[in-house]
Amino acid sequence: MSAGRFDWTSANARLEALRQAVGTGGELSPEEARSILEERARRLSRPREERVSAVAELLDLLVFFRSGERYGVVARYVQELLPTTSPTPLPGSRPGLAGVANHRGRILAVVDMDGLRPGSCGRPEGLIVAVETSGNSFGLLADDVSGIARIAADEVTPGGMDDKRWVRGTTAGMVSVLDLDALAQDPRIRVEE
Repeated sequence: MSAGRFDWTSANARLEALRQAVGTGGELSPEEARSILEERARRLSRPREERVSAVAELLDLLVFFRSGERYGVVARYVQELLPTTSPTPLPGSRPGLAGVANHRGRILAVVDMDGLRPGSCGRPEGLIVAVETSGNSFGLLADDVSGIARIAADEVTPGGMDDKRWVRGTTAGMVSVLDLDALAQDPRIRVEE
């Protein structure tokens, strides 16, 4: 091959040698094709629940920081992120309840995860992650939001200690995944309108 010209004859000869080395050129025999199609038909004919359970359930978590800790909330429960603010404190406040905020004309209890930990003393302002689960709406105070993380549900190591019943589990990346239903039922943060 000269410096300026491409040798098509040599290239075609190499391609033909490769085709022969591969053998059938990627074509399946009728028996192989039938076998593959029958297996697909068996998988697709199973009830949807069986097919879905065969695939790992994925969770989209909104990950946020509060006083150096990382927390995750299943994203489908997040209604909105409210700008940095200081919730209105309530008289005789309880640990974990930072106060209340107005969210689209509704009173929203604002939970400070730092306040639920013994011996904590977080600052009383931050972003508010508005969430709703099982008819309960409340806010979670956050220093910063890092974004959405997609993880397999089976990657969450279950359990929270007795004083952290509201933690569903922890991811390999050390994110405490919150159980919003348990958190909504915690008497320390309940606010009746």
